[in-house]
Amino acid sequence: YHPTWYTAGPTLHHAILPLVESHPDVLQRAPLRFVRSIGAPMPQALMEQLERALHAPVLEGYGMTEAGAISSNTPLWRKPGSAGRSTGSEIGILSESGELLPVGCEGEIVVRGEAVMQSYRGNPEANRSAFHEGWLRTGDLGRLDADGFLFVTGRIKEIINRGGEKMLPGEVENALTAHPAVEEAVAFGVPHPTLGEDVMAVVVLKPGAVATESELRRFAGTRIADFKLPRRIVFESVIPKSPTGKPVRANLAALLAPKLNSISGVAAAATEVERRLAGIWQKILQLEDIGVRDDFFQLGGNSLAFTLLMTEIESEFGMDDQAEFVSDPTIETLARIVARSPDKQREKSPCVALWPRGSRIPFFCIPGADENPYYFLDLAKRLGEDQPFFAVRDPRPLQDRGVYTLEEHAARLCAVIRSRRPEGPYIVGGHCYGGILAFEVARQMERAGQPVELLVLFEVPTPGYPKIVRHWKKYLRQAGVMAFSNTGKQTWEHVRSHSAVWKELLRRKVQAHTRRALVSAGMQDVVAPIERIELRNQRAGRAYRPGNLSCKVVHFLAADESHDTLILDDPRLGWREKASGFSTCEVPGIADGIFRPPYVTELALQLRARLDRINAPAR
Repeated sequence: YHPTWYTAGPTLHHAILPLVESHPDVLQRAPLRFVRSIGAPMPQALMEQLERALHAPVLEGYGMTEAGAISSNTPLWRKPGSAGRSTGSEIGILSESGELLPVGCEGEIVVRGEAVMQSYRGNPEANRSAFHEGWLRTGDLGRLDADGFLFVTGRIKEIINRGGEKMLPGEVENALTAHPAVEEAVAFGVPHPTLGEDVMAVVVLKPGAVATESELRRFAGTRIADFKLPRRIVFESVIPKSPTGKPVRANLAALLAPKLNSISGVAAAATEVERRLAGIWQKILQLEDIGVRDDFFQLGGNSLAFTLLMTEIESEFGMDDQAEFVSDPTIETLARIVARSPDKQREKSPCVALWPRGSRIPFFCIPGADENPYYFLDLAKRLGEDQPFFAVRDPRPLQDRGVYTLEEHAARLCAVIRSRRPEGPYIVGGHCYGGILAFEVARQMERAGQPVELLVLFEVPTPGYPKIVRHWKKYLRQAGVMAFSNTGKQTWEHVRSHSAVWKELLRRKVQAHTRRALVSAGMQDVVAPIERIELRNQRAGRAYRPGNLSCKVVHFLAADESHDTLILDDPRLGWREKASGFSTCEVPGIADGIFRPPYVTELALQLRARLDRINAPAR
């Protein structure tokens, strides 16, 4: 018949591929102009293999029974991974609140036009849920780009919500099928006792290929963030599908329940290191029976438990390289990492790689006064799989540092950063006291002739603020206004908020006076431990007076954190006097809560937008 094109779903394309490869003479007699793929998203790896075998483009399309063909690629106008442009119907992207979204935003795909049905006959309830102001709701998620190409990203009901972090199964599947041994992969959600839902996957290997669960997790971990990694991977000879060739995700959890519920590793600890690690896990997870191949996150570990775990391991073994553990979170993995460091380095790592992969300019971030780097983990893994993120700190114990200034502390951190990245440009940031350090790090980098593209501050007070003395006239004026226009309760609230500031200043004065009295009385041994352990970083931060900075500065402020600025200057905004390129961005949350779910998602989104502008290629 000499066909010039054919249409099929991914499942049939997958079955055709080996036949084409084994019968190349057929294509010589009847070459194809193109191939169409419909019914389900086409895996990128399968598309590339099919195009190489057929010597023809694979054109994805999108449609549904209620609206016919909605969009399609053509031989002249195509974007791999997209479902093409509209074939006649109007396409929109709807937000959860029912508003049409602009180009580039993801939401529910909606269509309208003459090809779209008007209603479901005899089913008013279905009509109420299926239509919105004349638009037919498809139930699919997607986005439109500036050229009008539609990208279908998944089904709304298939979204996996893992501890408040939502992901589409297709992201996980694409990462797994990129492995040379994987033929097919399907990701799905299963109930989880603490996270609500977790990610699992079923994989079909290519004939004769061999791969382990740990190997696939490590491989996928180089392509997707760790919270998207499937906590279990089950190997099957075939994946159950519907008559239309789509995986029956809703039934997979039930069908694979026996395998999913089996313990991934029942092996008991065999070495002293494994037994000590198991003891740490038991304490943090509040569990007794833990095997060395059990998955930390599947046992109920979350980001907070991970922070506690790494802090304990760092204290016990002097080791804090967790990149490999994230991809394969077992006691066996941790024991293997410890074994690679037989000397058990007692000095902490000065540069903790929370997300080491990616080709973009690395983000070096300095934690607060407690110098714990792990609360940045949720932010690091949400900034994108191509954005390296390092937490920087002074590895020495506080009692070994002696008395130091913030400038000296910053100089040491500059050396740490430059040992990792000898030449700029740099992106640095910090939270609270770490933000003050980051400001001085940026200044020292600039003085050394190294370009700093961006300084990122997270809830950082400016040393020397608020400047109460210069506001005495405003105090008197505002007191009169409040006395006549506000209720007694409101007046009291303002007085109380300001008295807290005065109380803090008085405490500092008393503390300094007490210190001088103790030192003059020869009681330095009483002062020294307090300074070394509790107050060293805070004291250095308060004594610091920042100079001017020329690079761009963005300050992320917790929108729910109360800062009364009716009279006093907000201490977080004093940086604008020191940096000409100063800007602020409010994100939901309170203080360091912005680094934890669910607020960290918005923080990462806003920060990523600024990092994108820096990493965008010059035009």
